[in-house]
Amino acid sequence: MTTPTRVSEDTQLAIPIKNLIGILLAVGISATAYYGITQRITFNEHQREVQWDKIRYLEDWIHTFEPSESIQRAMQVQQILQVRVAVLEERVDQLEEDLDFYGISYD
Repeated sequence: MTTPTRVSEDTQLAIPIKNLIGILLAVGISATAYYGITQRITFNEHQREVQWDKIRYLEDWIHTFEPSESIQRAMQVQQILQVRVAVLEERVDQLEEDLDFYGISYD
């Protein structure tokens, strides 16, 4: 059996400088990448919340929209005109049938 190595403040460690620089660069790059990723995630979460707030506002606006008095009057007039046009079309069709029945040319 081998005895475990004890590590203390007197323990000396030898590592090539090239490896030490590589480790430090890897740690630096990893920390920078982690910071960048977390920053991007936080920004995207914030943007998502802003968009959801806009969507909620617009949904509320749509569901509670009430047209102005002038628009409501215009819509009523349009409905009346649509009914009148439909009645006139029926009358014209009936007149054309009557003219055809009596053999009168209307062209």
